Amino acid sequence: MNNKGFELAANYRGRSGKDFQYGIGLTWSTIKNKLTSITTGTDFVTNLGGLVLNGFQGWDEFTRSYVGRPVGEFYGYQSNRYYINPKDKLMI
Repeated sequence: MNNKGFELAANYRGRSGKDFQYGIGLTWSTIKNKLTSITTGTDFVTNLGGLVLNGFQGWDEFTRSYVGRPVGEFYGYQSNRYYINPKDKLMI
């Protein structure tokens, strides 16, 4: 895997009066990564990092990482609308 990017952080710690202290922080980052190789005979890796949903609503695989592409691209059904299932009261 190849990672490139940078992170910029600014922090401020202040005091108001004798007994009150506070801190404020701002962080900005940009990162690009690319999968450079995987086991021979394999086209992609699923759920990189080992996270498992155990068949949550029939959905075991939610990311795929292909060689030459970003790591952890979301994978699944694509839809241009949603509906409410009246029986289960779930948004699908």
